Amino acid sequence: MRWSFLVARVAHWFANEVIVKKLANSEAFQRFAVRSSQSIEELVRKGEQRLTQTKGKEGLAGMNSVVVMQRLAEKLANLRMKSQSFSEALKEEVKRSVRK
Repeated sequence: MRWSFLVARVAHWFANEVIVKKLANSEAFQRFAVRSSQSIEELVRKGEQRLTQTKGKEGLAGMNSVVVMQRLAEKLANLRMKSQSFSEALKEEVKRSVRK
């Protein structure tokens, strides 16, 4: 039992010390992260636009589709919030690494 705990702690330390720091200092990973964040934000924007266009159509007047649209809107808003917080955290990390 203790061995598995020790192995888990070593793996956790390795991930934090080596992998995360290497990725934080990697320009290629930073470009990937920024592009990914921008892509997610664009997808969310397009989804919100399509949602507002679809809400206005007569064919979706049923209660079921309204509930589905509301849930989709909530999920899109949640995704947008997460992508914005990710991009802000990434910007801060890049600023810190540039200062060094």
